[in-house]
Amino acid sequence: MLGERERDDGLIATLVAARREPARARLTGLLEAAGGIEVVGEAATGVQVVVLAHRTRPDVVLIDSTDDRGALEVTPQLLRALNGVGAEVLVLGRFERGHDVLPVWRHGISGVVDMDVSPAELLWAVRMSACGTAFFMPSRS
Repeated sequence: MLGERERDDGLIATLVAARREPARARLTGLLEAAGGIEVVGEAATGVQVVVLAHRTRPDVVLIDSTDDRGALEVTPQLLRALNGVGAEVLVLGRFERGHDVLPVWRHGISGVVDMDVSPAELLWAVRMSACGTAFFMPSRS
């Protein structure tokens, strides 16, 4: 969580993980343009996100995933790498029903946001994650 990190600049340090470069670039651009959020790294693979998380100690790790498997597999490793620093893992994916999300919380993910949310809702989700708020934001369709 933000309060545990002792950041002098007040920014939410965010690590962006997405397999495809266009998705990483889009998320990074959105987050940095919003103000109050600093993207401290970008990762394309599970190994990269774990290494970068250990190095950068983010407040939030935003994982863009077309399904929850990649996020579920990498989150336990992420949490071990961060070793109690307090980073929150936020997954952007396809979750149509509440019960689709239950396995996610068992793996330590604190927030789940459907891919169809608006940019404003995604920014809200990052900010809420930095505060340690757990939530599920399903698709409106």
